[in-house]
Amino acid sequence: MLPFTKLENEVLLLTPLELGEWKLLAHLAKDQSLWEFFPYDLSEEAAFASWMDSRLDLRSQGKWLTYKIFHKVREEYVGVSSYLNIDEPNKVVEIGGTWYGAAFHGSEVNPNSKLLLMTHAFETLGFERVEFKTDARNVRSRRAIAKLGAKEEGTLRSNRIVKAGRRRDTVYYSVLKYEWPAVKAGLMERVSSYK
Repeated sequence: MLPFTKLENEVLLLTPLELGEWKLLAHLAKDQSLWEFFPYDLSEEAAFASWMDSRLDLRSQGKWLTYKIFHKVREEYVGVSSYLNIDEPNKVVEIGGTWYGAAFHGSEVNPNSKLLLMTHAFETLGFERVEFKTDARNVRSRRAIAKLGAKEEGTLRSNRIVKAGRRRDTVYYSVLKYEWPAVKAGLMERVSSYK
């Protein structure tokens, strides 16, 4: 099982999500627009609490490690991001299950959090490949992933049922270990531009 420790830079502190800590983020989750492309509508408190706490069951199985994200400058929690689909034998991990309060879309939060998560994945945990995926219709997420420096690999058509029975096409992206130095340099430049 992966070590699950805090990740931190000047802007963000990422710490493991613990039981009941969904309450720290519940006020952000009420915005229904956050869940447009998510498999579930988590705008209702009971659904949000259940989904967030269910991440801990997956964590105990070594399948999903969720970080809550604290903005140190603004002194508030802003969202979550996770390691999932963890394949240690093949040295592959996905970064996903990410959502931020609407006020933080397009801000310094995503590049900082992904810089921390990818640095840890490649440089500490020894992964060779980091994956991202999103709904093909989620243009904002696709742009955000591309801006990280991840390469679009292709689309799995009609591979998942989401809300209201719609079949989702999923776009896959990745960063490989040999690409990481250039991707990291680009992310560090982006992060410094917010200062």
